[in-house]
Amino acid sequence: MNWLLHRWVWQLDAPLFIGMPPAGTLNRCRLYVPARAIWAAITAHLARDRSRNFPDYDNTGRQIGEKTRFTYLFPAEHLGGQWLTWLPIFEPEKGPSWYREGNGTPQKTVLSARAFRHRLVETRPGTAIEASSHSVADATLRETECISMHWRMEDSGETRRVGLVGYAFFRDDDKIADEISKITSLSLGGDTRYGLGRIHRTGWTYAYDVFGAHANLYTDTPCVRSHTILAHAFQHDGGPKIAGNLERLVGWDSTGDSGPNAFDDRPMWAPGSTTARDSIPQWEITRSGYWRLKTGEMIAP
Repeated sequence: MNWLLHRWVWQLDAPLFIGMPPAGTLNRCRLYVPARAIWAAITAHLARDRSRNFPDYDNTGRQIGEKTRFTYLFPAEHLGGQWLTWLPIFEPEKGPSWYREGNGTPQKTVLSARAFRHRLVETRPGTAIEASSHSVADATLRETECISMHWRMEDSGETRRVGLVGYAFFRDDDKIADEISKITSLSLGGDTRYGLGRIHRTGWTYAYDVFGAHANLYTDTPCVRSHTILAHAFQHDGGPKIAGNLERLVGWDSTGDSGPNAFDDRPMWAPGSTTARDSIPQWEITRSGYWRLKTGEMIAP
């Protein structure tokens, strides 16, 4: 089965909230958009667009899961007439870091996770109001982190809009790519009812690699060869040595009644984790956008 690959670029029209475990009264935000959030937003959009009655979210979501694969969306800034993506990477001596593609080796333009979060994230205060008294409810004051619409440029004070860059795979025998290619705006992430997460598309082009990594489009499941893991990835016994952070992911299918469950029995490697340099592993991109090692599929660098 062959796949078609597109690179798409989105620009924020409102702050974006992609939730992660909170810290006290602070609702923390991820610095990237997981593929499941993209799948959910596109499912909602297409289901509502296709139906004049109650949208068929279940079948639409299943069809998208069978016919497409999405990578994560990572922040990007517009420089020199093009969108350059900031990608996570785990450095043994520095820990989680971010580097900007397009400027040679990662070491030339690299920021610590703390410094990068300072450039990208803003906070919004909020509370709950008692309906009966129209007063603030006790113990509800909180702050919510969001990906800002503009980069915080400490050196020059220049204003630059924040973009999101990722890749979409489509089966070449299906027309769902035509439907998705017509989507030019989405409501993405959490708190969309409060005006967050509005994005519009500014780029849609054919591609042959994924953030510079070789993409295999002639398999049942699209694959990427990469030292750096640019999604959450399953752990594997006997695979290559990996350095990075581990994170347990929990979620649920709203059509079922089983409640929240972990997506895997073991914690998953976080985006930016890196493998040993003695070989280049191949990763399958699953329906949820997670990466799974394709065992026995490693080549010399």
